[in-house]
Amino acid sequence: AHAQGPRRPRGTSARVSGLVGSQGALRAAVVVGGALVVETGVLWAWRPLSARRLARALFLAAVCAEVAAAGLVGFSGRVPVTNERWHERRGYHDHTLEAVQAIRAHDDGFSRVVKEYASSPARHASLDDGMVQGYRGTSSYTSFNQLDYIHFLTGVGVVSPDDETSTRWAAGVDGHPDLEALVGVRWVLSRGPPKKHPGCDVRAQTGDVFVCEAADVVPLGARFDRVMTRADFAALPAAAREAALLEAVVIDDGDADAFSALARFAGPVDPTPAATSAAVGARRRGALRIVALDDEHIRGTADLDAAAVAFFAVPADPGWHCRVDDAVVPCRVVDFGLIGVPLAAGRHDVELSYRVPWARTGAATSALGVVAYAAFLLWSRRRRNRRRS
Repeated sequence: AHAQGPRRPRGTSARVSGLVGSQGALRAAVVVGGALVVETGVLWAWRPLSARRLARALFLAAVCAEVAAAGLVGFSGRVPVTNERWHERRGYHDHTLEAVQAIRAHDDGFSRVVKEYASSPARHASLDDGMVQGYRGTSSYTSFNQLDYIHFLTGVGVVSPDDETSTRWAAGVDGHPDLEALVGVRWVLSRGPPKKHPGCDVRAQTGDVFVCEAADVVPLGARFDRVMTRADFAALPAAAREAALLEAVVIDDGDADAFSALARFAGPVDPTPAATSAAVGARRRGALRIVALDDEHIRGTADLDAAAVAFFAVPADPGWHCRVDDAVVPCRVVDFGLIGVPLAAGRHDVELSYRVPWARTGAATSALGVVAYAAFLLWSRRRRNRRRS
């Protein structure tokens, strides 16, 4: 209580704070409105040459008052951060930062991280810790989450298709061991020994954060030999569906011809941990050997003794483009919203590259607009010159 300062009487805090905030906003609105009226009058009075000096001074004063009033609304009531608090290991400046650095020093491939705690000091835990602290997570909050990722979460039953809120507050696959293995969750961060992931091994500790490594992780470009239709997947018992995703990829009905060389899987499914380990091991055998990797480019080689699917736990955004042996091929949607590339038996070079959709069209349109505007300015200047002459 002493650290928080004196308390207001119970039951009045929110009401008094809201009243003060409302009065401050009202005063700011009055100032801004008055400044706009003054600016309008100044612009109207600007025309006579004799009044321009006074008009400029009034206009500058009105703009300063408007900016000051708008700034008051934005900054009043905020809690200042002291130098001591700035250097405390709390919030997003906690020991997660060192833990992420330790992971990067040990793992130079593609992997994801889940946390059993939240770093945000806010009342509600943030779903964007990975974005703030620089690691690949599975949760995300935004008004418009990546649609294909939401399709994946909806298709596997993590998100209800009738709950629009959960498409914005997407909690990811935390708490779903088979799905965590599928999307490449290799690292678990916890405060104290991990509680939700008892099977992972502690590799390091930074402050109060434990860095744990999971044993069963499907690699990027994993090999799948079998497929399921969406009807096949829906027909499985609900308790077995997540484990089934480690045995086969779910394909759209319209892509059946592209996967015709692969066997069809319809169960049964063994959801035990031993079966999960065996399935992950099978996905690793024949997986793509990654030779180049960044956020917009994936390249690797595969040597297959039979037809298979190279599976990428990456949302099937329209900006992704696939090439196999230097030939452009479609990036197929598997598992409701992720990427799969069908491959025939033999050795193949596989490459995925990302380009922002419509980026070239937008750049060309912008360039055309600049040229058109320059031509208009040139035409206007010549027209004025003709009138003067």
